[in-house]
Amino acid sequence: MGKKRTAEDRRKQAEESGFNFDDEDVDDKPVPRFVLGYTERVCNVQVELWQEYQQKCPDANHSDLRTLKRFAEFIASCTSGILDPEGKATVQTVRNHFRRFVSGWNRNNPKSLITRDHTDSITNYIKGPLKKKIGLSDLKRPKTYMTIENFMYMERQLWQSDGHEYLHDGYRVLISAKLKCHVFTSARVGEISESSSRAGTGNGLLYKHTEMLVAWKNGEPELRYSLKREFAKGMHDKEDQRPTHILYEHLPGQPLILSPIVFLLAIFLARGAFKSYSDIQQILDVKPPSDQGYWVLDWADHVKDLPVFPTMTAKGMTQKIQTAGAFANQIRGLSIRAGMERPVTPHGIRRECLIQATSNGYSKDELMKFAAHTNQMTLTRDYLSSITHVDGQGSFLKMPLRSDQAEDFRSMTVKRNPDLFLSLPAKAQDELRQQPDYVVISEQLKDLASKTDAQSRKDKSRLISRRRKLEKAELDKARSSQSRVHPKDREELERHHVDQDRSRFGRLKHMMLERRRLSNALFQVADLRSEIGISAIKDLYGLLKNDCQVAYQPSLRPIDGRCPRKECNVEIDSIDADDRWDHVFKCVKAQQQGEHNYPSPKAGCRLKTEKDPFMRDYAAPNPHQPKRRRIREISTDVIKEDPFETQSETICTTPSTLSILSTSCDSFDASTPVPPISEDGSHYAAKQKFLQLETSALTALAESNSISGNFKVVNTGLNINSITSMEETGCSSSNNNTSHLDPSSNSKIWSLSRFSDSL
Repeated sequence: MGKKRTAEDRRKQAEESGFNFDDEDVDDKPVPRFVLGYTERVCNVQVELWQEYQQKCPDANHSDLRTLKRFAEFIASCTSGILDPEGKATVQTVRNHFRRFVSGWNRNNPKSLITRDHTDSITNYIKGPLKKKIGLSDLKRPKTYMTIENFMYMERQLWQSDGHEYLHDGYRVLISAKLKCHVFTSARVGEISESSSRAGTGNGLLYKHTEMLVAWKNGEPELRYSLKREFAKGMHDKEDQRPTHILYEHLPGQPLILSPIVFLLAIFLARGAFKSYSDIQQILDVKPPSDQGYWVLDWADHVKDLPVFPTMTAKGMTQKIQTAGAFANQIRGLSIRAGMERPVTPHGIRRECLIQATSNGYSKDELMKFAAHTNQMTLTRDYLSSITHVDGQGSFLKMPLRSDQAEDFRSMTVKRNPDLFLSLPAKAQDELRQQPDYVVISEQLKDLASKTDAQSRKDKSRLISRRRKLEKAELDKARSSQSRVHPKDREELERHHVDQDRSRFGRLKHMMLERRRLSNALFQVADLRSEIGISAIKDLYGLLKNDCQVAYQPSLRPIDGRCPRKECNVEIDSIDADDRWDHVFKCVKAQQQGEHNYPSPKAGCRLKTEKDPFMRDYAAPNPHQPKRRRIREISTDVIKEDPFETQSETICTTPSTLSILSTSCDSFDASTPVPPISEDGSHYAAKQKFLQLETSALTALAESNSISGNFKVVNTGLNINSITSMEETGCSSSNNNTSHLDPSSNSKIWSLSRFSDSL
């Protein structure tokens, strides 16, 4: 123990540290508690409103109860409501505004406080006499709950049915991963994203607030991820009380879509977040050492201050964190597209998470830590549903108690309709455009269209906002009156409405390889380390890394960031984004023509000289497709060189050959609908059957022209069938052959070609 210091020794140390006995730099004002800048700003807004009120009422005194009552009425009169159809403010909104005024006033005037008695009296005045006097609304937003069922509806919409175009398709990975972080941790939206109370600070979930390690689980390695809610509400000065949550890999018997680690790994790899690992296989090969139960996967130094969930541009991920408002809008839009009339909110996600946690036997202290609450009453008052999960029926009858009877009723709160209108129906749009208010706004916008001054822009923005409100009100009205149709009854309805946006992904998924595979793989029961799991992670990685400025077909995709044509090999980024696809298409087209010699000069000549006589008297049933039919009509005359022969000649098309083809193809007719292409074996069987029929017809055609040899049907790559002789033939093609063609006898050839193309 050191020598005990005297009071004089301590005084000397204080003087050496710079202490000054002069008190000129200290005032006698009370010091309020610390609040965030956002909180101080919203309070000062109401203080500024008080100052405006004082200009009209110079005798206004904050300590006078009658003055405070008049000011509360002034607040209510200048506040527009959102929930009330007539635009009246709600009781709760007016109470909140007045409470903020009192807080702001007391912080700015600590020696002249508004007393607690006055505050309580004004609260009762707002709830009673003022409500009756000016007609304040009692409406509240209905509470919604992100139950497991509603969660799966949103995930299926996001990955299996969503035709929405995000700025970058990698947003789907971020949304799904962030959604799971909220569902499994009860985190508030502003604790993972950048909260509006910390706007511009970049504060949220950063890599330095998280850790990942590999540990053992039942003798198998398991990835685990921890995230600390560094910016938990009300805990800015309580670091030791901020909760840390653990997410883990093993979910036996569950589909991949429920695994947060699958999506987080893709995000980390796309960011290059690991210090020593760069691909999925390296991470999966890591095992804890023999003398330790875990092994930490360290973050790279350059990502520690970066957000886990950043914003994205068309080029990919940025270093800027996503705001809470942006994520809330993404969740709202996704839930509406999933058919939920009442959109799910981030608070609804947290609400259901805490309800599920309370039913698992955890203590109140554990639940408070999990929820990051500092008041025990908060959970009961603000989060638990009024739909109680206590089994009163089972309790009274002394039966085994149930806990699942209430969840479906919480799921109902979103009012899901699978066919919910995503836009206003055409009839309702027409009726809306004829309404007087809408007509007046449209005329005013026309008058302002050519004006560019500042006031005109403000007026234009105000009118557009009013028009959107009218459109939204009409859409809400249409949705509320929309009937719900049971899936088994939809087939019986002849005119069942299906929004075209709901079928968009189904029509285009063959162009989006990663999303097409993920729509199936993510909903299969599989382990992360299985072949399906690894493939899913790679596809998620691809969505995050792909450049979404230009969409390429699979055969046109750049190779290592360069043009796929070997002779060109130019860097794609050096070409303007608007010209990239056209450049690649022309290069690949030129390369294919050079490699396959298609169309050959001879065939090109025949195509040019024969198409007009052939189509001269043909009346196409569909006037919108003459060019496509014209090419298909002469499909039996197109030449493709055989790799085993130096010379190949086309079978002459004569009246006798037309007769043979017509006789062999009687079972096909141009008016017969072509069967759709399917992905099962029926398509292959149908095609083989057709090829057998076509081969027999062509054999008969060859015999009628005294042609010997073996023949095969080859595909030119443009859905045009050609005949290749394996031996030299005595029949040569010439332009004179077209003089024997009779357009009236070609319907069967057209039918044959059309059916072949459809297959």
